[in-house]
Amino acid sequence: MRILTCLLGTTLMLGGLAPAATEIRFRTLCFRYQDQLKEVLAAGADAKTMLPVPLFTVYSLPATMTPTDGRAVFVLPDGKTPEGQPKYKPLASVVVPPVGEVLFLFLPAGKDAKQPYQVVALADDPHSFPWGNVRMLNLAKVPVRFHLGEYSGSKARTVKPGGVDLVSRVRKVDDFNMYNVVVEFGTPDGFVPVSNTRWKAVAGKRDLVIACLDPETRKPLVNIYKDVEPALAP
Repeated sequence: MRILTCLLGTTLMLGGLAPAATEIRFRTLCFRYQDQLKEVLAAGADAKTMLPVPLFTVYSLPATMTPTDGRAVFVLPDGKTPEGQPKYKPLASVVVPPVGEVLFLFLPAGKDAKQPYQVVALADDPHSFPWGNVRMLNLAKVPVRFHLGEYSGSKARTVKPGGVDLVSRVRKVDDFNMYNVVVEFGTPDGFVPVSNTRWKAVAGKRDLVIACLDPETRKPLVNIYKDVEPALAP
C-alpha cells in the first residue's frame, strides 16, 4: 500500500497536548500483513533491550515502552554479528504523541518498498479520542466524504487525502442506537458512494475508520475498528 507522504512517520493528535511521558502505554493495529510479517521489535531504554511487538489485524493488548528522545524505534532481526550477537535493521522511527497512551498503526508499504511497513502514531488517550466518538483516517489519494447520522448532507465530513477527522457521538439513531452511514470517494465527476451501511453509537465505544484503495484491486475500502471501553469489554 502506498501511503500519502504527509502521514508517513508522523504523529496524529486530536485534542490538547499533555506533557511527554517517560513511559507510555501502547497498542498496535496492523492494517494488513506484509509478507506475513507478524512481529517486530521495539528498542528499549538502552541499546541492548528489544521488546517483541506482535502485530494483529485487530487491536493488540496494551504494553509499555520507553521512547528514545521522544521517538518509538522499531527494528527487525538481521542475523548475528561475527561475535554471535544479534543484529537489527531499522524499520521505523516515529515521533510519539506527548500523551500517555498511543496506538501504532502498521500499514503495508507495498512490494517495491524498502521496508515492509510504514508506521503512524496516533494519540490513543480518552482526551484525544473520547469514548463514543468516531475517528476517520483517509489513506486514499482522493478526498473521502462521510455521512454519519446527523453529520449528513451539508453537514457531512470531508476528509482530505492523508487527513484525519473526529466527530462526537452520533445522536440521530434508531431504537437500537443504529445510524445510517454513507461513505463517498472523490472522482473527477464528483463524489461516488462506495459504502452504504449502518453503525452503532455507544457511549462506551469509539470507532476508528480507515478509508483507502486496495493495493491489489485498486477498489475503495472502508475498514472500521471498534474499541470498547475497558469497563465494558467482555
